[in-house]
Amino acid sequence: DKNKINRRYFFIPFYNKTNKLIAYIISIEITGKIWQNDYVKIKERSMIDLHIHTNYSGGQSNLKEVLQIAQRRKVSIIAITDNNTCEAYKELNNILIAKYYEGKIIPGCEFSTIVNNVPIELIGYNIDTDLAQEEISKLYLSKLDYNIYETNLIIQKCLEMGLKIDVSRIQYDVNKEKGKRAVFKEITRHIENKKYISDDAWNNCRTFLLTYTANPNSDFFVDFSSLIPSYKQVVELIRKCGGKVFMPHIFKYNENSKGVLETLVNEGLLDGIEGYYPYYSQEQQKFALEFAKEHNLY
Repeated sequence: DKNKINRRYFFIPFYNKTNKLIAYIISIEITGKIWQNDYVKIKERSMIDLHIHTNYSGGQSNLKEVLQIAQRRKVSIIAITDNNTCEAYKELNNILIAKYYEGKIIPGCEFSTIVNNVPIELIGYNIDTDLAQEEISKLYLSKLDYNIYETNLIIQKCLEMGLKIDVSRIQYDVNKEKGKRAVFKEITRHIENKKYISDDAWNNCRTFLLTYTANPNSDFFVDFSSLIPSYKQVVELIRKCGGKVFMPHIFKYNENSKGVLETLVNEGLLDGIEGYYPYYSQEQQKFALEFAKEHNLY
């Protein structure tokens, strides 16, 4: 039965000389239909990367550069998972892919959503990217509008909490820069604000946002639910587009991570989780793999 998939995966993180995770080595034995109309049987070690961003959503490299890097590093299977956009796949349809990359591409997208009041992301794999782009235009604000509204909500919260900031100094190119980074820069310009913020968060914008503005347990929590669709809407979108629902970087959300994961699993909304991630500790990686096995997830 060619529609039946038999697979066994052994994932091994692959690091470069600076200890940066750049891909995964995967020992695969697969028989069946895994994407589009391709039938494969692989019994060898390959390198894969199923979570890649291009400059369509904040990545450093454009699409062609991503393909060339994957080819040069002999990554045999990739998935481009830009945030809330499938524009890269429109570009793919207009170039000769084999000129840049000879491997397989699994269509995907990373979607912003909210679970238990926590802003998170879900990835849809093997989706119809044309249909997904249509649905994205219905559910999501434009990047420009989202950037403006998100920034204004964070500024409003800072003023409510009595942080010292000069709103007139919060300046950014709305088309190229994240306004929330400009707000963070202004917050940390005033040493008086340090008493509200941990050392780690004071020195890192990403940590600040995850620890405070995106954490419902924090007094600095900002409710972004008016700006992005619910998790049920996102899951419906992914499945409407024929895809599988995965939760990436499951420990990104600190003390809220396991609660978010359990909510999605208990409601039967997840097909898989990201088992390896550069910032996982060994304990977290072990938990992720055992959790996936226990709940019959990819």
